[in-house]
Amino acid sequence: MLNRLFHNRRQLLIYPIVIFYICISVFPLIWMVMASFSKDPYFSSIPKTFSLSAYKQILSPTDPSLSYPAWYMNSVKVTVLVTLFATGISALAGYSFSRFRFHARSYLMYTILIGQMLPGVVLLLPLYIYLKNLRLLNTHFGLGIVYMTFAIPLCTWLLKGFFDTIPTDLEEAAMVDGCSRIGAMVRVVLPLAAPGIAATALFAFITAWNDFMFALAVLNSPAKFTIGLGLMSYQEEYFFQWHNLMAGGVLMSIPALALYLILQKYLVRGLTRGGVKG
Repeated sequence: MLNRLFHNRRQLLIYPIVIFYICISVFPLIWMVMASFSKDPYFSSIPKTFSLSAYKQILSPTDPSLSYPAWYMNSVKVTVLVTLFATGISALAGYSFSRFRFHARSYLMYTILIGQMLPGVVLLLPLYIYLKNLRLLNTHFGLGIVYMTFAIPLCTWLLKGFFDTIPTDLEEAAMVDGCSRIGAMVRVVLPLAAPGIAATALFAFITAWNDFMFALAVLNSPAKFTIGLGLMSYQEEYFFQWHNLMAGGVLMSIPALALYLILQKYLVRGLTRGGVKG
């Protein structure tokens, strides 16, 4: 009886805290959606009438410098390439760290995380200088390299932890049956590591899709802007076009939200299982 009473009281304390947290988290999203359906660029409250004019303006711009569809496709191109390459390289690196024992292995693993320990703004200037010397400024290829610089180390650690949970006996059995090391990895290990790979792919996707700072430093041509950088073009001399900016933000959030919903179960399994060794 006392245990049940204590449990009920604890729930009464937890529910208000959870509801309060949800309200704080969801409020900016609700505000963004409502502002995107407003005709008023000075939106500050709930609109009296809802309109799709903001979406029509950004999807069919009259100003050539405000090409939201082009920015969208630029983001898709860069993000897809970064996700594929970062996930593939991280899978190979994570598998190598998990299965092979070589000199200075532990030191090398900690070395690749040094970049993650520093704020991105600290590395902005060195990366800018390298890209300038390589003549990769104002290119999507150069921007993709910057994104992979930050995505690959953490993805490698996540996948290394996940590969550690897969018994090596399965690979040895496959190799006894005639598979090579690569064949055993492709046919046995990678299918079992699908949740971890999905989790790292989602992380790499979000890293590239949501970035603003590095795109601002690398890209200077409006035709090559990604979405995050392009949305700043809706800032005029004295005010923001808030309804257009929020409409662009809503459209920008759809791919990340959809991918998260699709990979949600794999994300939870990948992050939890990859964090437990043995």
